[in-house]
Amino acid sequence: MNPDEVRTVFITGFPQDVKERELNNLLRFLPGYEASQMHWKNGQAQGFALFSNGATARTAIDSSHNLTFDETTTLRCELARKNMYIKDDQAAKRGRYGAEPQAAPYTAYAPNPAPQQPAYYQPSPVAAPAAMPAGPRAYTNVSNTKDNPPCNTLFIGNLGDTVSESELRNIFGTQPGFCQLKLNRGLKSVTCFVEYTDIASAMAVHASQQGAVLTSSDRGGIRIQFSKNPYGKKRDMAGNYVTTIPGQGPGDYMSQAASGYEPTTVPGEGVKAGEPEGEPDPVA
Repeated sequence: MNPDEVRTVFITGFPQDVKERELNNLLRFLPGYEASQMHWKNGQAQGFALFSNGATARTAIDSSHNLTFDETTTLRCELARKNMYIKDDQAAKRGRYGAEPQAAPYTAYAPNPAPQQPAYYQPSPVAAPAAMPAGPRAYTNVSNTKDNPPCNTLFIGNLGDTVSESELRNIFGTQPGFCQLKLNRGLKSVTCFVEYTDIASAMAVHASQQGAVLTSSDRGGIRIQFSKNPYGKKRDMAGNYVTTIPGQGPGDYMSQAASGYEPTTVPGEGVKAGEPEGEPDPVA
């Protein structure tokens, strides 16, 4: 690895109450991710993320730039001017940096067996499940300009006609926080809703699996968008979420038949799932 290659991503646009763990949850499943740290300058949160090489850093920028973090903020991503400094990485010691040349340097520390809190969060290795079908063939850039605010439910569009539930479970069911999955075969298209236990888990999958090219795909990468409403809920006249199926909580309603709806399609572009004007509610 070239020690002078910039492999650190600089991220801004966070709300003032953002937590460092939220940055880690956002990036931890991206290819090549190694470490992250939050830095506050003049009351504004700035994130820094270190990747294994420049190529994976640029891929992370492509998947996270202009991502809607919450209802009022949108993330902006670019390559940092210098690499993130990790204490035990001798080759990176000259890579201290700030968001601007005059910013004070700061340090992220690699994990230590001693009982102390590291300055950044590093993803724990996850053992691959045995005897599972192959994952995505590749990843590609997809147009995803009209997304909804983050919630714990994802809408999966641009699926091939022959996609199976087991193929989708191999991708989404192995992610932390997975709750349930519902594959819907309509007259014009095939779509899928995936529910996670919390918004942070859904955001991580939204970023890491965007543009995955499935084995069954004949039309490019999948498009992942946040659902207009969480599973089993809709907004009332006051804008508050209310449960649409009495007596059922998260994880219960997918066992019901989710029939009577299908996504809107646009000729020549496939399913425009997840857009405010076209995405169906996950529960009819």
